[in-house]
Amino acid sequence: NRDQFDYLYQVYTSQWVEQYRLQAYSNNPGWNLVPWDGVGVHPYFIDTNKMLAFLKDFAHKLRDRGDFHSKLWITEVGAEARPPSSPQDPPTQGEVDQAYFLRQVYSGILDDPELRSNIAHAFWFKYEDFVPGNYVANYGLVRLAESPGNASYAPSGSVWIHKLAYKTYQELALGYTITDKVGPNDAGADHHLYFAETGQAIAPEFMDYWRKNGGIERFGYPISRPAMLNGGYLSQFFQRGVFEYHPEYAGTRNAVLLRLLGDEYTQGRTFDKADPNSVPPDHVYFPQTGHSLGGGFLAFWQHTGGLAIYGYPISEEIAEVSPTNGQLYTVQYFERNRFEYHPEAAGTPYEVQLGLLGANLLRKDLWWR
Repeated sequence: NRDQFDYLYQVYTSQWVEQYRLQAYSNNPGWNLVPWDGVGVHPYFIDTNKMLAFLKDFAHKLRDRGDFHSKLWITEVGAEARPPSSPQDPPTQGEVDQAYFLRQVYSGILDDPELRSNIAHAFWFKYEDFVPGNYVANYGLVRLAESPGNASYAPSGSVWIHKLAYKTYQELALGYTITDKVGPNDAGADHHLYFAETGQAIAPEFMDYWRKNGGIERFGYPISRPAMLNGGYLSQFFQRGVFEYHPEYAGTRNAVLLRLLGDEYTQGRTFDKADPNSVPPDHVYFPQTGHSLGGGFLAFWQHTGGLAIYGYPISEEIAEVSPTNGQLYTVQYFERNRFEYHPEAAGTPYEVQLGLLGANLLRKDLWWR
């Protein structure tokens, strides 16, 4: 029945601390005046402004007892947020509130010299929501994929939804948002390839892949800083794609892969399959997806990287209005992008172009899901 400050006082003045002092353990190099070097705090259910003042008071109580070595450990702090129904949905109000609370807590500590010097760690509770069937507490920054029947997590442990607070946490950890411009001097110091056209620079992990597989003509300029996205892989947005670095394939041609933007962009859409018995002889049929590829799109696919770069076709050729300029084009979707036929560029290397799916995804502002 003691409040936290009285309890702390009783611990500092206890007989066990007195025995520690009498045995002069604090004379050992690096040892503290008391038999601990940190005090854990769980500041749940406290208004953020009151919480920061409370933490200062807590640190003052340690110093009042002559303990200038111990740090505060915020061993748990968090807020609930029920996720949306699908990754394509905008953030729920709970997500917004959770992200705002997280930003207030961590920014409040980082931006205050007194708090920053007195707090050793601040642990967010918790990474993932509670297990299926027990979602009374949605404290996680992510909701994991579930097994069939929703009885447990999927064995893969993969993320189904990243909540808005996950994106906020990354921005705080990195010290920037991924769309913040990069200074040319900073880019040079970090050995990044800088482009004044977009104010962004290609990370070293992606430079060779970008150069060897078509550069500006194929992928366009970088339009973001690198960040950990989509399964925890270092990623970077380009106008016509998103690069992912896979360290598990380091030293192989698969160390850099393109994100499955075609699959993402067409999620929820269905395309008529090709009839394998009536595919023209100058087309290639892919039983893996039930689609065919021919003409200029087949030539472009074969000569600029094929399966490794673009993946399998996931549609036939269709007519579609470009979201960029409103023009009607013949297009075909692949796992990792969209091919567009541009008749105004017939006879040039730009007759077939990749869609601006990287730019479209970044503009949609749900890329962090």
